Amino acid sequence: NNYFNANDFLVKDLVIDLKKMASDMPEKGFCLNLNMKPDFFLNLNLKSGVHVGLNLGIESYGNFTISKDLFDFLGYGNDLNEKITLDGKMNGDAFMFVDCAVGFDLFGFHLELIPAVYLPLIHATAENVHGSFVNDEKGGLRANASADIVMYTFTDMQPFFDGDVDVNQVVEAMKDGWGFDIASSLEHKIFNTLDGAVYSRIPIVPGQLNYSTKMTMTASMEVDELKNMFEDGDDGLQKDFDVSDKEYNTASYNLHRPLRMGAQVAWRPFGKWCTFRGMLGFGVREPFTESAKAYFEYELEADVLLIGIFGFSASSIYKNQIFTNSLGLQFNFRVVELDIALGVQG
Repeated sequence: NNYFNANDFLVKDLVIDLKKMASDMPEKGFCLNLNMKPDFFLNLNLKSGVHVGLNLGIESYGNFTISKDLFDFLGYGNDLNEKITLDGKMNGDAFMFVDCAVGFDLFGFHLELIPAVYLPLIHATAENVHGSFVNDEKGGLRANASADIVMYTFTDMQPFFDGDVDVNQVVEAMKDGWGFDIASSLEHKIFNTLDGAVYSRIPIVPGQLNYSTKMTMTASMEVDELKNMFEDGDDGLQKDFDVSDKEYNTASYNLHRPLRMGAQVAWRPFGKWCTFRGMLGFGVREPFTESAKAYFEYELEADVLLIGIFGFSASSIYKNQIFTNSLGLQFNFRVVELDIALGVQG
């Protein structure tokens, strides 16, 4: 939910209008999204159209939302001794996965099948996220925040919090809870310069998280006069942070990787050296549950490869609920390929 854009900053005199920000902010508030997918892959591509690939890694994503009340306060202020309250929410998932891709040509189509096994590592949510602060006529400030954290995990988290982790126990826990899904794509040449494809990732067997951890996190801050915090450092500030009410239990929480479906095209009007790509699809997080959340995805990209060695690309993507704009360079010497890209996400 990126409020600012480049044109706001590329000016001689920068002005941030907090009232306008408060009025423009959606009712759902300000949302921060995270995606991370480190992976290792091997691919074998043959001229006959046969493709075999192996991919393993970790796929994770999450989001944190701060209520619009914070921005209303920044834009319009508050009265003395008026208590300002804020709400928020958080959730995140992480999976370990191993998949094997097999592709081949069939009756003028190219079919790609990617069965995968995956282990959910964690499903975390923050409930009852509340914050408040109040200022008085003397310049004093009192702030409080609390959140109930619920985590479902593949292993018992108590040793992690107690500082007594047994690696063998963690490895043993990885033997159970694996799920299965299958991805596929079907490509076809529509005419000489245009290729089209449909793709999907269909959940089959859910992974299972066998442990739960519940806790309450609280934080507070109090200062008699705000200026004392800057003049005296920690001496002018009273603060506290605590994690309490920890509960460790066994559980049986089923979790799928997101369902994905869509279509994509590749257009080469000038030959193989210039390709325009487009994708439109949708995904569903936590499919087949009451918490299921659907979202659209799209991708627009242009790739240019000059004399078979030097290339560049530009793309605009909305995927996994994150907007990404990027520019990339490619140097391919047939022995070593180097790709360099600059991306901006918001």
